[in-house]
Amino acid sequence: MNTCDLSRQHVIATMRRSLHSVTPYLAAIALSMGLALAGCGHQDSAAEKTTASYQGKPDTEPWNNNRWHDNRETWERAITAREQGQNEYVRIPQ
Repeated sequence: MNTCDLSRQHVIATMRRSLHSVTPYLAAIALSMGLALAGCGHQDSAAEKTTASYQGKPDTEPWNNNRWHDNRETWERAITAREQGQNEYVRIPQ
């Protein structure tokens, strides 16, 4: 046998042993790169809007109910009074 053949076989055997310890890391790196690149392909899910037949009940004015009897001025005075009750500058005694 030639000395080169022995050293070549030794190098090949050493390389195969080292590949067994590196292979899981290479697989993990490849998997993480694949997952990272998969996130780049995001597509907008709301690209098309379809209208349904039922769109909800129609909105009415807040003063158009049994309490205010379609009287906007009374409703506005009640809202203003409520706002003043929540105003800290009005509540603090001078």
